[in-house]
Amino acid sequence: MKTRHLLAIVALAAACITLALSARAQSPASGSNRLKIEGGLVTLINDVMVPAQEAGRLMKVNVKGGEAIDVDFVIAEIDNRDTLAKRKIAQGEFDVAQAQADSDAELELGKKGVEVSKAEYDQNVEIRTKNPGAVSDTELRKFLFQWDRAKAQVKVAEVDRVVAGLTAKVKDAQLEATANELARRQITSPFKGEVEDVKRQVGEWVQPGEPIARIVQLDRLRVKGMVYANATSPTDVIGKPVEITIIAAGGKSETVKGHIDFASSIIEVTGEFRVWCDIDNQKFIDPVTKKESWKIQPGSSAMLSIDLNPPLPKPAPLKAEPAKGGPTLPGTTLPGTTLPGATLPGATLPGTSPGTFRPRSALEASGVKVEARKPIVGEPAATNPEDKKPDDKKSAETKPEDKPGQTKGKTKER
Repeated sequence: MKTRHLLAIVALAAACITLALSARAQSPASGSNRLKIEGGLVTLINDVMVPAQEAGRLMKVNVKGGEAIDVDFVIAEIDNRDTLAKRKIAQGEFDVAQAQADSDAELELGKKGVEVSKAEYDQNVEIRTKNPGAVSDTELRKFLFQWDRAKAQVKVAEVDRVVAGLTAKVKDAQLEATANELARRQITSPFKGEVEDVKRQVGEWVQPGEPIARIVQLDRLRVKGMVYANATSPTDVIGKPVEITIIAAGGKSETVKGHIDFASSIIEVTGEFRVWCDIDNQKFIDPVTKKESWKIQPGSSAMLSIDLNPPLPKPAPLKAEPAKGGPTLPGTTLPGTTLPGATLPGATLPGTSPGTFRPRSALEASGVKVEARKPIVGEPAATNPEDKKPDDKKSAETKPEDKPGQTKGKTKER
């Protein structure tokens, strides 16, 4: 008895040690932001056993297994001859009811009867007015009754037309029901995939709910793994980039990248929570057989490497906005921008050093309009006549030899 208890304690201690080692293996190394998960599994996202929805005998089976099919592809057909007959009956009844609803012959006939009976009654009233003994009270009441009956027949015709319209709607619903029954007798694929297995053959009797074929999706797979809660939390894992190394059939290794699409908020009794990542599968062509095959097969083992601290995306560069206080001149550059052209006062023009003067022609070539300025003493005046102002005439008439120094010299000689 003591030996049994001792063995149980040893086994429990070994399990705890194994759990601790596994958790330590998943813990990110010092200075590393990646969490490695071993023992991952590649599984199917869509794996459906397509059932029969109606009872009957299989008339057609259009797949054999291994074929790639599209969504709504007809996999098999159940005997639908009775349903086709029901559809013909419902279609005929609908046509009759619709024709009665569209016809106004009875209504027109009733209105004509009202006109005739009213005319006969009015005529007998007029005769009796002229000759009181010509028409008896009994005959007059008979003509009045015929008039009232004609008016009632008009109302009956109107009601019959409404009833015919409602009957047409009922027959249309019956026609739709037969169409739905025909659709249920055609077993179709719920998604785009491949036929993995066919469970029934032509001639077999099937009941509603019995599987007919197994359809799987191989172009999109799911990689599942388990993460120890003492290594990280679900909120730190969800949405993070992951690099998956898959050992496919034949020992071939495939590496794909993605993001953690799901992290369970429930921690299992083992101290783990589930995560998965959906990946795209690709086909390759065998060089010998020239046949297509999938690179990754469901059931393959995988290792996940999750980046717990990915770099933040770089912010988008800010666009320069025009300065407030007025529009910007064409060809000028705002402070802090690098647009080509001239600059505002105080800024350096391209091709010049700070503090130097740039010729007017260069400024105009850059797109800046420059007004004429007064010439400075000792500097040649502007050659363009348009640049001269009325105040500049006196300066323009001064000759080069009439400098202040020379004038003073002539006065002394005199």
